[in-house]
Amino acid sequence: MRSLRALILLLTAIGISIGLASPASADDLRFNAKPGKVVVNQSYENVRWQLRGEDTQWIESTDIYLEHMRSRDTADLDFVFDYQHNGVLRFDDYSPYGRYRIHGAAYDYDYNEYSVTPAYLWIKAASRSPLTAARTGAFVTLRTHTQRYNGSYPTWAHHRGAVIKFQRKGTKGWTTIVRRTVPKNGVSQVRVRQPRAMIYRVAVTEGKQVWDSVSRSVRK
Repeated sequence: MRSLRALILLLTAIGISIGLASPASADDLRFNAKPGKVVVNQSYENVRWQLRGEDTQWIESTDIYLEHMRSRDTADLDFVFDYQHNGVLRFDDYSPYGRYRIHGAAYDYDYNEYSVTPAYLWIKAASRSPLTAARTGAFVTLRTHTQRYNGSYPTWAHHRGAVIKFQRKGTKGWTTIVRRTVPKNGVSQVRVRQPRAMIYRVAVTEGKQVWDSVSRSVRK
């Protein structure tokens, strides 16, 4: 009788320990993405992902997808195992720009599947607008060529329709002299009266598919 009772207690203890060896819940599992703002200025950009949460110790493998929110197209996928909880997703410049999410599922060593809270990020093309300045007496002519990363030929295309701001630096920071909508050829120019030397720059406003940017400052 004592032997039977001892066996029951032993089996109960083994059952409890086995139960503790697998996660009761993986509700806190979540993906993390870096960078959250991806600026595309080459043929592809890397997005690093990581599985976070207290229950990651139970996760043996993970599958991950980089998905465009609007079209639901998958830009890339990744799969890791042997208790790895991070990796790299690749965004190619021919993929659509916009808001993306990193989503997928996690699996423990018993092949139980767990949902993971997705991570969100924005992917857009880079912009640039180098500034030149020329002085004639009391007047300064500011000129810039505004472009966006295009990916195909040409690699950088005229950023037609973008709004740019010619700015001047004063004692209280930067102030906008004038706003311009970038024309078809991408070139914008403004002439201002300023007898003494000042510092100027151009700021490109953010668009739906293109990030904002600021030129190097020029003193003239």
